[in-house]
Amino acid sequence: MYIKTININGFRSYREKTTIENIARQFNVVVGQNGSGKSNFFAAIQFVLSQDFSHLSSEDRQSLLHEGTGSRAPSATVELIFDNSDKRLSAFEGNEFSISRTVSAKKDQYFIDGHIVTRGEITNLMESAGFSRSNPYYIVKQGKIAELATATDLARLKLLREVAGTRIYDEKKQESLKMLEETKEKMEKSVLLLEFMNKRLKTLESEKEELKEYQKYDKLRRALEYTLLKTEVNDCKKEFDNLSKQRQDLQATLNDAEKLKFEYSKKISALEADLRSFELREKRLSAELSSIREEESRLESDRALATLESNDLKDQVNNERAGRQAAEQRLEEIQVIIKAKEQELEEIKPRYNELVEQQNVIFGELNNIKRKRNELYSKTGGDKGYKTAEERDRELNKKIMLLNQRIEDLKDNIERFTKAYENEREMKAQTDNRIQEIETKIEENITRMDELSSQDDDFRKRIDDATRIFHEKQLQHKEVTDQLAEQEDQFSHVETSFYRMLPKSVAEGIRNMNTIIEDLRERNTNGKYNDYINGYHGIVIKLMSAEHTYFKALEVTAGSTLTHHVVDNERHAMFFLEEINKRRMTGQCTFFALNRVYAPEQRPLRDRDGRHLLGVVKYDGKFSSVFRSMFGGTILVKDIQTGRKIARNEQFNCITFDGDEVNYSGPMTGGYVDSRKSRLDTMEKLKMLEPHLEELKKRAQALSKECIEKENLLADLRMNLLNNEQQRNTLQREHNNITAEKRELFELNNRLRRNMENKDRELIDHNHSLHELEARRNEMQAQIGTPLTTTSSSQEARKLTEIEALFKTQSAKAEEILNKVADLNVRKMELENELGSKLYRQREDLKMQVTAINLEVKRHELQTRSVEAEKMQRRIAEIYERNLEVSEELDGIRDSISKTRENLDKFNDEKADADGRVSSCTSDIELIRRRMAECNKRREDTLRRVKDLGTLAVDITSKFGNLRRKELEAQWMDSLNHMKKFKNVNKKALDQFVRSTTERDNLHSQIEEMQENYQRINALIEASETRKFDALYLTFKQVAKNFHDVFKKLVPNGVGDLIMKTAPVDNTDAEAVERVQTTHVMERFIGVGIRVNFSNDSNEGCRELFHLSGGQKTLVALALIFAIQKCDPAPFYLFDEIDAALDQEKRRAVAKLIDEFSTNAQFIATTFRPEMLEYASKCYGVRFRNKVSYITIVNSSEALQFLSLDEGTNQENPDDVEMAES
Repeated sequence: MYIKTININGFRSYREKTTIENIARQFNVVVGQNGSGKSNFFAAIQFVLSQDFSHLSSEDRQSLLHEGTGSRAPSATVELIFDNSDKRLSAFEGNEFSISRTVSAKKDQYFIDGHIVTRGEITNLMESAGFSRSNPYYIVKQGKIAELATATDLARLKLLREVAGTRIYDEKKQESLKMLEETKEKMEKSVLLLEFMNKRLKTLESEKEELKEYQKYDKLRRALEYTLLKTEVNDCKKEFDNLSKQRQDLQATLNDAEKLKFEYSKKISALEADLRSFELREKRLSAELSSIREEESRLESDRALATLESNDLKDQVNNERAGRQAAEQRLEEIQVIIKAKEQELEEIKPRYNELVEQQNVIFGELNNIKRKRNELYSKTGGDKGYKTAEERDRELNKKIMLLNQRIEDLKDNIERFTKAYENEREMKAQTDNRIQEIETKIEENITRMDELSSQDDDFRKRIDDATRIFHEKQLQHKEVTDQLAEQEDQFSHVETSFYRMLPKSVAEGIRNMNTIIEDLRERNTNGKYNDYINGYHGIVIKLMSAEHTYFKALEVTAGSTLTHHVVDNERHAMFFLEEINKRRMTGQCTFFALNRVYAPEQRPLRDRDGRHLLGVVKYDGKFSSVFRSMFGGTILVKDIQTGRKIARNEQFNCITFDGDEVNYSGPMTGGYVDSRKSRLDTMEKLKMLEPHLEELKKRAQALSKECIEKENLLADLRMNLLNNEQQRNTLQREHNNITAEKRELFELNNRLRRNMENKDRELIDHNHSLHELEARRNEMQAQIGTPLTTTSSSQEARKLTEIEALFKTQSAKAEEILNKVADLNVRKMELENELGSKLYRQREDLKMQVTAINLEVKRHELQTRSVEAEKMQRRIAEIYERNLEVSEELDGIRDSISKTRENLDKFNDEKADADGRVSSCTSDIELIRRRMAECNKRREDTLRRVKDLGTLAVDITSKFGNLRRKELEAQWMDSLNHMKKFKNVNKKALDQFVRSTTERDNLHSQIEEMQENYQRINALIEASETRKFDALYLTFKQVAKNFHDVFKKLVPNGVGDLIMKTAPVDNTDAEAVERVQTTHVMERFIGVGIRVNFSNDSNEGCRELFHLSGGQKTLVALALIFAIQKCDPAPFYLFDEIDAALDQEKRRAVAKLIDEFSTNAQFIATTFRPEMLEYASKCYGVRFRNKVSYITIVNSSEALQFLSLDEGTNQENPDDVEMAES
């Protein structure tokens, strides 16, 4: 067994999880700079295994947590994983197991394989693995060697005693001495008591003779008294039998009267229940009748209002319809006029366009003539008065420039007019399209309005059907609710009666338990309380049933246990009690825990005059233990005599049908039991009512759900109707908006049409003007550069004359065509203005009237009001019918109430008579019962007095059997007079003498036994001292031999021995010599000395430790530690810098010795010297960065580098050292 893996997390300087895996089975060396955390690694193993860290305060735990540059670690954990392949610890089946420890500011926990354990379990586990408490040197810290090197001889002797285990012998010796002292005290007390008892026996011897004379007369007295008492017992029995017969006769009479009373009570209860039901029904029907009449009055008022609104809407619909018909007729007339005007306009437009074209041609020709005339004038220049051609050309250029400017302006105007014309034409096309869309939308809206009206009719029909079904369901729900209320009232009445039969605290407890169970069911999310809900079964009385005949016997036998609560186990009972206390509830709850109820098996009954009471009870088999414990030991009998016989012969408790109990131990109880207060009978009524009540609740819930569904359906249909109404309003608003938009678009279209016609004419004029200007410019450009002639040729003159004549003729034509165009244009404008400004507008207004949806809206409103009026009328008819039904039913119920009260009074009178008979019989029976009880009490007292007389001989008791009572009393008084002579007789002298003699003999035996025990304890102490000496001596021999061998290996040329020192004795002092001889040899040991020689192997020149140097003392201490470890080996050892004070040669010797020992045990050592690295199986290096330690596996060369760095760093950072070693 050895350490295989070490995990460190948050411990001192190791912040992050550090894992050292595959630790070597033999020798492991840990190196690192001073302050890097080597000792913290060593302390981590101690933290889990050593006793040094067993009891930590809160401050100690805080100091173990890592605290670096950041916040302190919340916890520290160290885990050691051991290899157990050698099965050194047989408790673990696997080849390895782990031991870990976790500390935080508030907790400290140990774990074995992840399971929490105690510190003691860890200690016991380590001891079973071979780690002895008496040998603490399997973990050697830095100061341990120096402490041992400077120890005194006495300290080494104490250490040797610890290793030998003599502490156990010392503890046993102290216990034995304590027992020895106690035995001595008991012996002294017993001797004193024995002397007192001997004196007491002498006194009792004299009293014994006087007692014999007294007993002779006392025996006579007791025989006479026995005979008298037996006579009295027989008289009591005869009297009891006579009273019992009288009681049975009265009981039969009482049973008949009670049966009659019970029948009357049942009838009265039934009549009272009927009366309550009738009164409740009357109250509800009266309220319903009042509600019906109020609703009828309200509906009449609403119907009258709806009728008035329908008449108003009917007039509005007629007016709307008449207005639409007039608009349609006027629209037809306007369409005829418009068609005629449009036809005339279509006829005028071609003529007008033709004349305009002719006008343009004529004016074009006229302009050409004028241009030619001007050209002829320009050639001569005469008309302008130009002097030279240059002057003319200059003037022409100026005019050409002006013409060019005008031409460009005119072109811009033409382009602007063209764009405006195109924009207006495009806008007119858009307007036409939009008007067409609006007309289509208007037709769609009208169609949609018709569809909505059809849907409304369907919805109204469905609403009527749903309303009818909803009212039917409501009526059914109301009927079921009324029945449920009646049943709940009846159930509550019976339940209240049941609770009144119980003590107040018990009734409160049952109510509290019902409240808790209901609350748990409501809060039972994800089955959290299923165990407790299913584990509670109710009170006992609900879990059983029986025939009515046995109710009295069962109730009297069970008593208060009928109201005990049954649960599966005591855990459930404790839970419910905690809930009651937590909720501060009052009341009393007693629980039957099924797993704790003990009920013996039922004994068979031999007598056939009785039967087991348990046999009449019906219950579930899982509750058999409860009912066996309640009824299993009770027998049901027909009368008291049978009960007394069975109780006496078969040791059973018996009970009659009337509830009279006979206990087998003697007592008998009974009396009148009021059958009206029967808890079982009341519970039977509750059980009968419960299923019907649950069925009504389910029906009420189902009908309520159906009513909600129908109401939701009705709400959905009404919502659909409301949605249609909203759509209709939306369509109406949309219709009004698009109609207004259409009127605006129509006006805009007319304006655009007129603007386009005007722009069309203006564009033609601009084009003509452009052509004329360009022609004039071209003519002027042609004249530039030609010679100026002042006189014209004959040809030019003739041409000019012709042109003048042609100009006059063409001017006349132009004037004529201009007049025709003007006349025709006037008629065209009249037609266009009449159509655009009047007729088209009138047509649009009439179309808006025809296509208006006001008629549909009003018609829909009229239809809605008419349907509502019809519904109200139907509802009024239904209410009228219901009014008649309710009135008729109410009259019938009132008649039933009257008859029920008459019957109730009659049965109450008859029940009062039966009550009188029951009371009379009850008082007589109670009187006889008291007399029987007194008789039975006298008999019991007499029997007790007979029993107190003690045992008498048969011949003496039969001797006085034939004497008369007076003779017996006379002889009895004579015996009493003789006994009065003995005044101070010790009546117990004989018994006391026998008892005291026995006690004296027993005490004498006890004294002898204590003396024997005293000697045995002394012998045990001596044997214990001998065994302690043997153990110490043997251990000393082994350690001394091991020390000699180990020292020889460490110092081959030297020698070392251990010496047991004893106290010196002065032989001249006889007293001292005698004390030494009587004292055990163990008491003479005063210390263990060490003598060594480092120069040669002879005993000469050996020196004590105080003569050695520091390094030599360290080596001797190490030799002693190895000797002790060799004597008491452990699976592994931990050494912390044990070679610090040794020179190089001794360090190598120590390392070689550890390597030799590591074949049988694992060694883990820390060092800062290189010698151990030569023999190490594995090396580990510890680094310290940023106040955190890290440990890794390194080879020998890397380990040497660690040591060289450590030697080179003489000056450490104080903060780092303090942090790492804290």
